[in-house]
Parts: sequence; C-alpha cells; structure tokens
Amino acid sequence: MAMQTVGIVGARTMGNGIAQACAVAGFDVVLLDISAAATQKGLARVSSTLDRLVSGGKASEAEPAWTARYPSCNTHCRL
Repeated sequence: MAMQTVGIVGARTMGNGIAQACAVAGFDVVLLDISAAATQKGLARVSSTLDRLVSGGKASEAEPAWTARYPSCNTHCRL
C-alpha cells in the first residue's frame, strides 16, 4: 500500500516547507497548527513560494496540482 497522505504538525518555517514539497510531489497534505491564523499564514507562505517558482521558470503553472487542493482553513487544512 502506497502512502497517499502526509500529516504535518506546525505550519511555520519547516512545516510549510515540508507541506509544499509533499503537495508538489502529489501527496494529499494535512497541515495542522495551534490557530487558524498560524495555519493561514503557513498556507500563504506555501502559495507565495510556489508562485515565485512559477514566475522564475522553475515550475510550470500546469505542473502543481496543489492549486486545486487549497481549501478554506480553520486550525488544519488539507492541501
């Protein structure tokens, strides 16, 4: 059985970086932090970083399936 979902506790510097790498690799990601604000900030960082990769030519806009997986968040998010 292949792993399909990755759970990450902490949406700050390391957590959002790990979430980004896993989402780009095609995993479903559950991102959890102590507050909705912290989770939203982590998601904003992931989005900003991925946008820079696209604008810098290091990723294509069609490449990341993560864009369709952004939900509204409370204290945890599924990417």
